[in-house]
Amino acid sequence: MDAGISTNTETIVQRCMGRVRHWRTPPNWSTSDWLKEATAQATLAAWSRRQTNRAAGSGGVSGDGDDGAAKPSYGYVLGNVLTRYRQEWSYARHCSRALAYESPAAERGDGESEEMIARLEPLVKKLPESDQHLIHQLYWENCTETQIAGYLGVSQQAVSKRKRRLLSQLAIMLSQLFIILLCNYSSLG
Repeated sequence: MDAGISTNTETIVQRCMGRVRHWRTPPNWSTSDWLKEATAQATLAAWSRRQTNRAAGSGGVSGDGDDGAAKPSYGYVLGNVLTRYRQEWSYARHCSRALAYESPAAERGDGESEEMIARLEPLVKKLPESDQHLIHQLYWENCTETQIAGYLGVSQQAVSKRKRRLLSQLAIMLSQLFIILLCNYSSLG
């Protein structure tokens, strides 16, 4: 620890780190780097709390800088590290979703998906222009319902309801196409 950090603060940081070591390391971090980051976060929180307490006049300064009233609390420091930990996991989830939806299956070269998209495209083109646009945003551009709702100025629930209606229409169109193909195939044999 730093010479500017009191023994009490070091103890609180070490107690917090004793807990943090048992937490699962967030994605995109090595264990040692995460522990260094968490220690820095805990130290910053403890130091910040001491400064805030001193500025508020909640204690005098003793010779070793460890006055009783300006001590950072264990709960405050641990809570600060926990907030940082949650931010890392939230960021990791966000990134993993972004990577999963980065490109449609057709762009990945998946032959079956390319064929399926090629077969669905004529059915989608039979829909009204606004519905075609919604389907393209949802499935080809991988926009979320919330993003589309913001763009259209409607609620996410309205977009969800419209999506369900469109998917039902496409399912009916597919089943009708299947029946036509089946009838044509039966008449050949």
